Amino acid sequence: MGVEMAVLLALLVGCVQEQESAKGKVMVSGPISDDSTGPKIESTITLPPPVNGEVRKAPAGERVASGSGVTVERVRVTDPVTVRQAGGRSSETRSLLRLRITGNFVLRAERMEVRVGGISVGYGVESTDRRSVSVAVGDEELVRDGARVAYAYGAGPTVEVGTLRMER
Repeated sequence: MGVEMAVLLALLVGCVQEQESAKGKVMVSGPISDDSTGPKIESTITLPPPVNGEVRKAPAGERVASGSGVTVERVRVTDPVTVRQAGGRSSETRSLLRLRITGNFVLRAERMEVRVGGISVGYGVESTDRRSVSVAVGDEELVRDGARVAYAYGAGPTVEVGTLRMER
């Protein structure tokens, strides 16, 4: 068991180091496809690790929405981020949404994919105490009344978290 854990830790450290070397601050969201002939997958492309990390560590922001076990806050980022959405629209912003799911999470080899309204918004990152998972959301149109938040590890079962209610 000790060797397996060492191998897993080495793989995780390698992935983090590789991700931290990513440059650029552009988030693309909307339907994507591997090629122009393939089926479209409703998904968003996750933010580069430096931006995602900044959003995760940002101080508490304005609460935008909440639900059972989930909150969404608007947080500020240091440098402008260009958000490109389906249809070619793009805009520059200094604030993004941080979605936080609370619970008791276990470290796993597979990444946790977080979905809002059935659409992937990115991979959640566990807090150091494993009591919450956060992900930056660039497509604000996904965060709306009645949107259901869920997550899954790899190809595992989907776990329903809660339904969002916009703050008034």
